[in-house]
Amino acid sequence: MKMRKLKVLVALSGGADSAVAAGLLQRSGFQVEGAFMKLTDDQNLEKGWLAAQAIAERLNFPLRVFDFRLAFLQEVIQPSLENYRRGLTPNPCVLCNHRLKLDLFLQKAQAAGFPWVASGHYLRKSRGVRGFRLWRAKDKKKDQSYFLWRLDQERLAHLLFPLGTYLRSQVEALIKDWKLGQTIRPASQNLCFIKQGMRDFLREKLGEKTGAIVDLKGKVLGYHSGLWFYTLGQRRDLGLLGGPFYVVGKNISKNHLLVSQKRKDLVKERFQLKEVNWIQGREPSLPYAGKIKIRYQAEPRPGIITRSDSSLYSCQSSQEAVTPGQSAVIYQRKEMIGGGIIINQNNV
Repeated sequence: MKMRKLKVLVALSGGADSAVAAGLLQRSGFQVEGAFMKLTDDQNLEKGWLAAQAIAERLNFPLRVFDFRLAFLQEVIQPSLENYRRGLTPNPCVLCNHRLKLDLFLQKAQAAGFPWVASGHYLRKSRGVRGFRLWRAKDKKKDQSYFLWRLDQERLAHLLFPLGTYLRSQVEALIKDWKLGQTIRPASQNLCFIKQGMRDFLREKLGEKTGAIVDLKGKVLGYHSGLWFYTLGQRRDLGLLGGPFYVVGKNISKNHLLVSQKRKDLVKERFQLKEVNWIQGREPSLPYAGKIKIRYQAEPRPGIITRSDSSLYSCQSSQEAVTPGQSAVIYQRKEMIGGGIIINQNNV
């Protein structure tokens, strides 16, 4: 690598991926230091800090801590709760990566004299004649490009993603070779700020607000305890007889949860996006034909992007359970072109 001997600050979480990212950069000749982001006072985060310390000691590089608790509350938790209150289904991980992990972290690193920042994200970066480009990771199951569609050219000039060309099995083999197994924090399946389940978390923060569950003809079938407890496509925990029923929409003004027994009612042919970001900093020629991914676990599907007005884009793509508040990410084959936030339409 041409960047050898330069200082790099690695976002060290205490997990396997960031540990191997740090080790790979060391092996490439970088002067590596680590930084742990303190986001909450949760015990799991404390375990992460202890694991990060053990990893840094084992790989023999300095470790510092960034206290992002207030920023995390203001930039991630509170906006997410407000979106839930409005009947949306936000993605806190997209917001956290944008506001903190690859923005505030980069600012802190540069202020401390680091020209490079690295993370354990599975994502590939390259440089072309028109700027930096982002690509899905080699490991399709671990690819995390979906969470990073807000990146821009200015930030990309300082970011490294060492794991983009690695399979998770290779990462696990390196953990074993480097004798890091006893230091690694086990991966968590929950959001880092939730101690209990999501439903309990939302009940604690937002309370309950009873409303009707209705079918698409307006017939009342039952009652819900708050629109924030439900997301499009959901069919469990509805408390309805004679199902299955699918959540197909929300009428915010009436506080109605819309359901249907027909899965085809989940399908939308067109939806709108706001806050669209193009990775290369310029809008491609429209209409743009690519593939659209509307949730992390979904496969990208063909779609055409056009402009609705000065701030909104229209996406023509047959998708199931298109969920307002979630991200829609645009790809051209394996390259991530950009993305945006799915918005409410027709008050539903």
